[in-house]
Amino acid sequence: MKRLEDKVAIVTGGAAGIGLGCVTRLLDEGAFVAMIDLDERRCLAASRQLAAEEGRLRTYVADVGKEAVIAEAVRNAHRDFGKIDILVNNAGIVRPWKSTHEVTEQEWDQLQAVNSKGVFLSTKHVLPFMMEQKSGAIVNISSIAAILSFGGISPYHAAKGAVRAMTKNDAMDYAKYNIRINAVLPGFVMTDMVREELETLYPSYEEGLAAATAAQPLNLMGQPSDIAAAVCFLASEDARYITGSDIIVDGGYSAR
Repeated sequence: MKRLEDKVAIVTGGAAGIGLGCVTRLLDEGAFVAMIDLDERRCLAASRQLAAEEGRLRTYVADVGKEAVIAEAVRNAHRDFGKIDILVNNAGIVRPWKSTHEVTEQEWDQLQAVNSKGVFLSTKHVLPFMMEQKSGAIVNISSIAAILSFGGISPYHAAKGAVRAMTKNDAMDYAKYNIRINAVLPGFVMTDMVREELETLYPSYEEGLAAATAAQPLNLMGQPSDIAAAVCFLASEDARYITGSDIIVDGGYSAR
């Protein structure tokens, strides 16, 4: 039997990158998946790519930073699948790549709306369903930027630190409902978003990739599937005694 057989999972930002890796692994582990993403075109492309068995994957176009919108998407997922067992809070952005004195109020608010407020809102509206059934697992995608400083991405550091802190607070509050809440802290993972950053920060993508790879003690870049493996472990009964914890998946970068 697969580890997540017949569980129902919501993945925000599920149409690309780490989110798509999580959707793919969750389906492989036997779960039904509600993919929530802002980009309708990517949702359609991801659905075609995955070609999941009919009824096992549904997509919902929603902005996680807008309460009425994400609340409706969560309600619709619950209506369509009948329950919610797992929430993967993955939706996130990186830019602006700026230090604090350079960041505009609008840029700060936009990043926080997705990376921290989006986690809060998605969790807020999933929790009542989990509380009612007295079970659930929430996995928040934070970052090693929550525990290390790279410099030059002040809003991102703030948001990912907030996600890590929310994880620990919520784990305490909802343990009495048998709801486990943990975080995965990825390092450098090969996604379209990371590729864009390497192309921006280095003279060429190839130079950026070489530099990023060399920075990892394992001398390799992470893949979305590496993060998805940690997510599915935390969502499964294999992690029944783990809550309020972090799993760092970074090729050893933070151990240097």
